[in-house]
Amino acid sequence: MTAMLDKTIGFVGAGNMAEALIRGLLRGHCDAARLGGSAPRPERCAELQARYGITMITDNGLCAERSEILVLSVKPQIMRKVLDEIADRIRPDALVVSIAAYASIDTDFDLYILLALDKAAVASGEVWRLWTTTLVHAPPTGGLGILHLGFNMYALYVVGPIVERYYGAWLMLLFYLVFAAAGSIASFVFADNRFSVGASGAIFGLIGLVFVAGRVHHWAFDRRTRAFAGSLGIMVIFNLAIGFANPLIDNAAHLGGLAAGAWLGFLVPPRNMPAGSERDDLERGRRARLRQAIGVVALIGVLVAGLLVGRGLWLA
Repeated sequence: MTAMLDKTIGFVGAGNMAEALIRGLLRGHCDAARLGGSAPRPERCAELQARYGITMITDNGLCAERSEILVLSVKPQIMRKVLDEIADRIRPDALVVSIAAYASIDTDFDLYILLALDKAAVASGEVWRLWTTTLVHAPPTGGLGILHLGFNMYALYVVGPIVERYYGAWLMLLFYLVFAAAGSIASFVFADNRFSVGASGAIFGLIGLVFVAGRVHHWAFDRRTRAFAGSLGIMVIFNLAIGFANPLIDNAAHLGGLAAGAWLGFLVPPRNMPAGSERDDLERGRRARLRQAIGVVALIGVLVAGLLVGRGLWLA
């Protein structure tokens, strides 16, 4: 412990965890002159410098150059960005420690970083992230985050079986993948944060599908399912309200998936119908099939266009 206190220790990131460690080191008789750190906001740097007498700067790279022990205390969403920034400036003999929750220094093998919707990486060609982001979820910090995760799980639980029942398992899987891509591309174009995770876009797509199909193709659903489909609007409004109240929630992905689901719900009638239901004559004709084909092609065109626009924005 004494040997560690004799080394210069730098903190990249100045949140509550970093401050707690700094306070503990000072109580352990570490010389304040050997402690320092970096933070993006000058006012935070000034606050810690005044409170603890340590050197705080806004340059992460310079902090890395000065530190014999470098502590990474940043959010998982920006870990890749910070590592890219300081990689060439870390001292060869430095000990690097990460205290970022759900992230490791070895980002090549960290599932969170590997699977997240890293928009800069998507712009560079890692298009598969449009779908793998559905496999990870941010820690549900705070009451709104827990509500958001809980409603997503509940929505999939109640809506998923309806889609599978009326459209079949394979078509449901295809819908899910399309809605996931739509949500990710909407986030890619309209959201400012570099990293995004979660399956909300795909789930909102399934909700939009059932909500609109329950009205446009009402003849294909039984009475109970039609009533439930009509109540989904409240679930959508509630979830969007949570998203607008919590800046960590990506409402662009919600709206992108919802729009794609509503569009396909309008275009594609259910394939598996209960006994006694009858199709409208319009849905039997060539005109309906042509409309469906044109609508699907239009959706694909919008998604491709969004991918190109987002690529231009993130490579600019």
